[in-house]
Amino acid sequence: MLLLFPGAFSIINFPQNVTVNQTVSASFFCNATSYPPHQALATHISWSKLGGNGKVFPTGQHLILQNVSRHEAGTYICKAENGLGLPDTAMAVLNVLRKYQIVFRQQKCTSFYFT
Repeated sequence: MLLLFPGAFSIINFPQNVTVNQTVSASFFCNATSYPPHQALATHISWSKLGGNGKVFPTGQHLILQNVSRHEAGTYICKAENGLGLPDTAMAVLNVLRKYQIVFRQQKCTSFYFT
């Protein structure tokens, strides 16, 4: 009889760097498994941002940030853990392109005539 004991999670789908315009949505995906896979273990994938000052993000394989601004730009970390061994982590960068508005003002030119 062969007994297999599952190990710690390893990330198999790493989040990819993303570049978006501000005010749109940005998303990351991260997935992990153990070897051998074990369905009874709870999959826990959490997200954080480097320098994020403790901001809490929803757990799960997908992280979706809506209506992004330049303040959301930075490095996001996916952490996969199942309570066995050390958690596995992966990082991806979110770049947010700012919208600039260029305003041209037409100046009136007034001619003066001197006699």
